[in-house]
Amino acid sequence: MKTVLTFLTLFIFLTTSAQSNFPFPANDANWHEIIEFPTGSFPNFGYGYATFQYQYHGEKPMYGYTYGQLYSTESPVFIPDSPGNTLRGYIREENNVVMLLRPNQPREDTLYNFNIQPGDTATFYRWSCTNIHPMVVNTVDSIMINNEYRRRIIFDTIVTSNMGLIEIWIEGIGSIHGPLFPSITRLQTHDVPDGSHLSCFFQNDELVYHSENYNRCYKSTSKGDANCDEFINVLDVVIIVNNILGANPQPFCFDFADVNGDGIINILDAVLTLELILSM
Repeated sequence: MKTVLTFLTLFIFLTTSAQSNFPFPANDANWHEIIEFPTGSFPNFGYGYATFQYQYHGEKPMYGYTYGQLYSTESPVFIPDSPGNTLRGYIREENNVVMLLRPNQPREDTLYNFNIQPGDTATFYRWSCTNIHPMVVNTVDSIMINNEYRRRIIFDTIVTSNMGLIEIWIEGIGSIHGPLFPSITRLQTHDVPDGSHLSCFFQNDELVYHSENYNRCYKSTSKGDANCDEFINVLDVVIIVNNILGANPQPFCFDFADVNGDGIINILDAVLTLELILSM
């Protein structure tokens, strides 16, 4: 009898361990992905930020399955049916495997497989669905998020002379670089800010994950933000004027200081920045 009870206990443990406590959401979820990118040119290098929100809006039955429709927007607020939203794909999850159906593409791709173990290989798609890049699982462990342990999958680090990639998946959330990163994988440069990073994840309007690398979920630079501090104020006007006078202020973000986009920094950009400030 003791042997039977021990066997049943072990069987139940193995069965429940194989099941995901946090299935990948196919609705009622929101990801904030911050993009860092270099701006300007020598000697006026700078960097900027943009934030994409990914959120489900509606479902669509296709090929015998029901998919969540995943959209993205650069707006700080996701507005359903806004013309600024972009349909990024259709998502479904089954047995811890997340499938992605891209718009206007009849074939499904595996976006995530949360069943993989150390030594297994996952398929990543670099820039397009035909440029396939395999990555090997290094470690599988757990991480405490929102007072609950979630399975974490850590891949072998890719390192080249000036580029690399550290990829981690979190159960029920996805990649630390954004929800669709395995389908649009790119190496990231070491010497300048350049890449995508998941800043926040919400489910059912509750903040579940907040990256320790960002104090806010949404981060963006825009025209007039000459020093890329995410604020447009009189300091930006001063910086633009100093640049015109040859003072070479640093940091200086050329692309944002060039308010009218003519490729030249002049007094007109300072005037337009001042108009932006007065209109706020």
